[in-house]
Amino acid sequence: MGIDWRTVGDRIRRAREAVGWDQGDLARAAQVSNSTVSRDENGDRPISADRLHKYGRLLHRDIKWFLFGDLPDPSVARAAVADAVERAVSDILPVKPIPILGTIPAGRPVDAEENREGTAWITPDVPGDFALRVRGDSMVGAGIQDGDLVVCQKVEAWQAVPPGRIVAALVGGEVTVKFLVVDPNPLGGDRWLLRAANPAYPDVVIDPSQDRIQGVVVQVQRVQLPTTPPPPPETRPAAEDLLAGLTPEQRRSVLVLIESYRRANSRSSGS
Repeated sequence: MGIDWRTVGDRIRRAREAVGWDQGDLARAAQVSNSTVSRDENGDRPISADRLHKYGRLLHRDIKWFLFGDLPDPSVARAAVADAVERAVSDILPVKPIPILGTIPAGRPVDAEENREGTAWITPDVPGDFALRVRGDSMVGAGIQDGDLVVCQKVEAWQAVPPGRIVAALVGGEVTVKFLVVDPNPLGGDRWLLRAANPAYPDVVIDPSQDRIQGVVVQVQRVQLPTTPPPPPETRPAAEDLLAGLTPEQRRSVLVLIESYRRANSRSSGS
């Protein structure tokens, strides 16, 4: 269920009337046509986040109020509010939410709610079902850094994944992101391995009886890590600091010299 745009339009109308404006006043202030305001208030179509933000700024309302009205206390309905926010973002922007998952114990469905640690956003053309946050440097050779999110498409069996793809595999009760490679055996019984993109990590042999391929990586979302702030610019020391350690007589002599330079500069600039 998406956003009820008729209800959103009614809230825009109520907020507009509360400040004593007609539709023409709001249209002029928002720099849109009268017909745009009319359609928005009628709820005939989804309203862009940019225009909702503009209405909110002009009518002294938060964009969340237009979308959800007077929200309950987050501690009472946090899950419901989060779900509503996800639906709203999906309606306004060309994106869809997928869960960021943590450890996925064997036997538990990959999309089970108890696995969820957050939400990632992907465009509708990406066939992603869930995302994982990468920990460590085992895949740096493939351009996947510590902290990145990998978007995965679920698969039913590891045998259906073509060799050479990057996968999310459940090994020993923990999820790892690695290349899936095959070690061919001319006599039969090929071995399937998980291989890192960092030579410091050895191959891991897949045990078909207990290991599982949870998904194939279809996208990497780079997470911008905070950078070390630049050092503060050097400040010019105050005159008192420069004169520290001098005797009173030496300080007076230096200040007299500085004042003579100031006067000379003043006379030269005025000539």
